[in-house]
Amino acid sequence: MGTAALETKQHSVQAFVRLALTTMFLFLVHGHVQERWIKAYNFNYSWVTSTFEVMFYTILAYFKFVSEGGRVSALPSVPWSTYTVIAFGLSFGRGLTWLALTMVSFPIVLIGKSAKLLAVMAGSLLFLGKRHSSVEYGAALLIITGLSMFSWADIQANSARKHTERATTPFGVFLVILSLFFDSAASNFQEKAMKMQGRGLGEVMLVTNAMAMAMCAVIAAFSGQIYPAASSMSSSPGIIWMMALTFVLGYAGTTLWTIIIRQFGMLHCMQALLPDYF
Repeated sequence: MGTAALETKQHSVQAFVRLALTTMFLFLVHGHVQERWIKAYNFNYSWVTSTFEVMFYTILAYFKFVSEGGRVSALPSVPWSTYTVIAFGLSFGRGLTWLALTMVSFPIVLIGKSAKLLAVMAGSLLFLGKRHSSVEYGAALLIITGLSMFSWADIQANSARKHTERATTPFGVFLVILSLFFDSAASNFQEKAMKMQGRGLGEVMLVTNAMAMAMCAVIAAFSGQIYPAASSMSSSPGIIWMMALTFVLGYAGTTLWTIIIRQFGMLHCMQALLPDYF
């Protein structure tokens, strides 16, 4: 390998490490803030929270889209089917994650998201036709084994800490795992849209988040969460500010996450960030 090629590779590795470390830090702070305000206000309206979250992402994605020189009149330039799958994955991935937070302890959510690697690998095999080594599959299975053992121990310990911690239920663990597969579908189709179909980050995030917002709002309306959630936020305005801070941190981390996907691929992103993705 020539000197120029070696230097290019070193710069690429350095850029990847910087992006990965920054993203990990943002997600750690995000998880801490998220835990604090949900516990403090006991705000358990998952689909309302998801609606506000993706609405916030949509607004910021619009400015990103405009900064890339995009025009709303030209949307979408990727087939609707691709964006629909991404939006479906985003809405249910986020909605089920927020719902799971009412049924599991916060460490379980964080550890559960580590298992996203296996779902992403399976999704890339099915949707993108990628192949992975036996070592990668073995590592992913070890993560799943660790998650299962930790979840079982956490459920067994519920009675000892039920007055001080959020109790973990088997159904809550199931929701965490289910949310991984929706997140995986969204991530893999995002990679397809950006790398294989050449779409910009702003366009992908704007269209898919707008569609996901509509999906979450419909589910929130049919589940009867809108009125009680509005009453809770009216009586405790601090919910709004803490929710906004959570969204800002989450959006910053997700944006860096998507940049890593576009530049280095989904699997590299997961290998670097699997302990900390929320």
